[in-house]
Amino acid sequence: MGKIVGHSSSYLSSQYLKISSFAVRTSYNLSNGLRSHAPPIPLSLSELTSLERLTIHNTILYSSNFWVSSSGEESIEQRYYESALPAIYTLLETLPEGLAPTLQYLILDTCFELKSRLLPEFDWSSLEQAFALPQCSSLKRIELRVSTNLPLHWEPEDGVELMKSLSSDQVLSKLIDKNLLLLEWQGDKTLFF
Repeated sequence: MGKIVGHSSSYLSSQYLKISSFAVRTSYNLSNGLRSHAPPIPLSLSELTSLERLTIHNTILYSSNFWVSSSGEESIEQRYYESALPAIYTLLETLPEGLAPTLQYLILDTCFELKSRLLPEFDWSSLEQAFALPQCSSLKRIELRVSTNLPLHWEPEDGVELMKSLSSDQVLSKLIDKNLLLLEWQGDKTLFF
């Protein structure tokens, strides 16, 4: 497992990571409930003993496919999404143990690549579980910075609907109510003003 190391790694207070690989995403098949787990991110934060702020750029992909047999008698719909949140949780588990925890802010720059107007119920339990990790006991807040990579058939108002959907999610709304989660739109700011 790779480590972020160097002579100054113990003094590093802020770190930015970009997770773009499909290899670390967990796939959720919403049609049949199956879930395929991705391997953990091959990186350790164990040397970052002064880390206060961690920013991770990641993507959540949602798609649906619809097939009709050549006879037209049978149709199949497949809906799924892919998320790196379980791998991010595993990465947080590599923060230094046995020392006074230092991580105060976790910023998730999350781009939603949505191929459908229908938004699924996303599994956000990893965010809630992060607050229970001993290495994250100093965590004050998670910022979920939302942007989209929207298909051409989407309207700008769909970004507003995405934010409404996220803020009404059962897990996220509980974290928002406790002032542990900040939802922030990073897309076109004119949608909200």
